[in-house]
Amino acid sequence: MIFHYNIIRGLELLAIFFLLTTVRLTRIKVFGKGPTIFLRKVFWETLNYRMESGIKRNDLIDILFELKKNDNDQDYYGFKFDGDNLLAQAASFSAGFETSSTTTAFTLYELELQSDIQNTLRKEIVEALESGRKITYDLIKLALIIILSKCEVRPCEKTSIPMVIDPKGAMTVPLNDVLYLNFRKIKSNAL
Repeated sequence: MIFHYNIIRGLELLAIFFLLTTVRLTRIKVFGKGPTIFLRKVFWETLNYRMESGIKRNDLIDILFELKKNDNDQDYYGFKFDGDNLLAQAASFSAGFETSSTTTAFTLYELELQSDIQNTLRKEIVEALESGRKITYDLIKLALIIILSKCEVRPCEKTSIPMVIDPKGAMTVPLNDVLYLNFRKIKSNAL
């Protein structure tokens, strides 16, 4: 199993986030030995395949390939985009992937559960295509704003901060205070 999780790995991850001095002394890695070998193998196989075949997919691998190819043209203060330095750029990409993929998965799941929202979104996309417009990020963002406008935000009972929510105004919280918010649907059939 490549991404194996056990109590020792849990303690290592806890140390990575909260005990940085311990991490430096024990040389704990964010990715374990097995995942590191696996990710390194997959990355280099993919990069070499793309270099040999000339396939372009306009993704991170293509960007890193361009960095590697054009590395001799610019001075990066002694930093070279090759070997593990190039691989590290791909590994840092994984930090942002989880949030995006989780959000996308939950959005698609919610669309699957709410057939009326799904039909509304489909209708808006078809209307946009028939009127000659392209499906853009702004069009999808507008559709999501319409969907989210039917949700209610309420402060949790835990919060000790007295507040009044003005639906048309901004809300500020004093610095270093924690504010717990409870997001819930007004009605599941209202969407």
